[in-house]
Amino acid sequence: VQGVTGSNTPIFVVGDQGTATPFIYVSGNNGNVGIGTDNPQAQVHVSGGIPEIILEETDATTDEKVWSIFANSSLLQIRRLTDAYSGYVPGFTINRSDQLGINTISPGVPLEVSGAIQVGSTTASGVEIFNRQLYIGNGLVATSSIYGQYGNLGFGSTTPFGQVSIESVQGVTGSNTPIFVVGDQG
Repeated sequence: VQGVTGSNTPIFVVGDQGTATPFIYVSGNNGNVGIGTDNPQAQVHVSGGIPEIILEETDATTDEKVWSIFANSSLLQIRRLTDAYSGYVPGFTINRSDQLGINTISPGVPLEVSGAIQVGSTTASGVEIFNRQLYIGNGLVATSSIYGQYGNLGFGSTTPFGQVSIESVQGVTGSNTPIFVVGDQG
C-alpha cells in the first residue's frame, strides 16, 4: 500500500482497533518508523512507558547474547542482560545531570568508573588504576605503583608506613639506580 506523497497518510500501520496508538507506524511523509507512536520524529522512534531496545545474538555463549538500550525519566543505559532477560550488568549509564557511569548505575561525578581503568595497550606500557593503586609501566613490566591507604601515599609499596613512603623495587638494590632524586636534568 502506498501513501500519498508528501502527506501524513501512513504507508503501513499495525495496531489494535481498541487502542488509539498503533504498535508500528510507517509515515507516508518521510518513511520514519514509529513503534508505539503515530508521529515518528526520527528514522526510528520508540515510545512507551519505559522504552527499551533489545539486541540478541543467537550464536553467543550463555548469558552473553543479549544487550539492551534502555531509558527512563532519570537515565539512559546500555547494558548486558541474562538470557532470561531478567538480571543485567550495567555497561554505560548517562543520568539527567550528564554524568557518565561505566559499570555503575548511579554516577555521581562527570565520569565514574567502577573497576579498573587502563590507558595504553597493556599495563606494561601504559597506566592502570585498580583498587586504589596507580601502576605506571616502563615498557617491560608495571614497575612503579602509587598506592593510597589511610591517608598515606606509597611509591613502590602497597603498605606505606608513613604519610609519604618511597621504597625500592626488588632487583634494583645495589645498582646505580637511585631510589629518590630531586634535581634538574637541564
